Amino acid sequence: MSSPQSLANTLGQTRFFEGFDDDELLTLAVHARVAQYEPGETILTQGQPAEEFYFIMEGQLAVEVQTPDGTLAIQELGPGEILGVSWMVPPYYWRFSAHALTAVKAIKFDGKELRIDAGLDRKLHDDLLTRMVNVMAQRLQAARMQIVELHRQLRD
Repeated sequence: MSSPQSLANTLGQTRFFEGFDDDELLTLAVHARVAQYEPGETILTQGQPAEEFYFIMEGQLAVEVQTPDGTLAIQELGPGEILGVSWMVPPYYWRFSAHALTAVKAIKFDGKELRIDAGLDRKLHDDLLTRMVNVMAQRLQAARMQIVELHRQLRD
């Protein structure tokens, strides 16, 4: 098991957490642990409570939504990416599912505890919110590009 200081050091070396100060990194690390998933293993299930988020260290995973016609893969995520922003948005439930495509190693954060700490620390709150909004914007852009591609395919 990694110590909070070791996790804080690891986080501080990543692009996503770049710019967090040492106290913020330690706060994040106190509420984090390393998690591993085997290929095919479910990480998140649509409709279930969203109480965590993940920083992907190794491996690939699929993000999917359940539709009346079955499961629709909407994105693949890999190292350096964040899985899960629903932990920040009431009513805190997953709007998608995710499963490991390959062996996945991630840092799993306790979102419930971080919401409490962020409520007490405005800078931590703002830093987390800014980064998570950027993740949402990137995902929205990716979805737009999928719609454009689908429209192009239907037109041809």
